[in-house]
Amino acid sequence: GRYNEAAGFYRQAVTSDPQNPSYRRNLVLALGRLGNTREAGPHFSSLCRLDPQASDLPRLARLIGAPWPQRRQVASR
Repeated sequence: GRYNEAAGFYRQAVTSDPQNPSYRRNLVLALGRLGNTREAGPHFSSLCRLDPQASDLPRLARLIGAPWPQRRQVASR
């Protein structure tokens, strides 16, 4: 429930390691819980690029009201 504190921590973590999807995911979650969807949006977009197959992307998209990009379908053989 300490989302302000968590957001501050994950902002610093993302700054130090911007390619870490876990940091981005947790920052989006904290910002979403705070209702800060404007700041969460770009981090969500980055997370989608870093970890496009993550199972929690639809849930995070709903949390922040972001459009959900369609996953690419893998052709079956």
